[in-house]
Amino acid sequence: MTLKQAAEGGFLIGGGWPARMRGGPVVNEVSMLRNLAVAKRVLPGLADASVVRSWAAIVNGTADWHPILGEAPGVPGFFLNLFPWMGFTAAPAVSEALADLALGYQPALDLSLFSLRSDI
Repeated sequence: MTLKQAAEGGFLIGGGWPARMRGGPVVNEVSMLRNLAVAKRVLPGLADASVVRSWAAIVNGTADWHPILGEAPGVPGFFLNLFPWMGFTAAPAVSEALADLALGYQPALDLSLFSLRSDI
């Protein structure tokens, strides 16, 4: 689950809750209500919150749902930043690490576990 407060005070509640497919992803009301219930347990102040809008999306993924981060083998200067299910949540940390790589610096995070390289 992700939970972020917007500047005007509203909240963005997200998570890996399943949608329905009807020509494309459509919000599954049961999933949305379960996600809202989790958010209310985590932050009881949301007890009286109203849902203003909701949406469903198709997320990127890999066969094992593990991230792929780092420079693409054989394509110098082309960096991959695929973080299934956690793109918004993981973005600050992994984007900083990938920016360091692109600039030729050693990132603070060890990305070797998430590389496509076979020599690691």
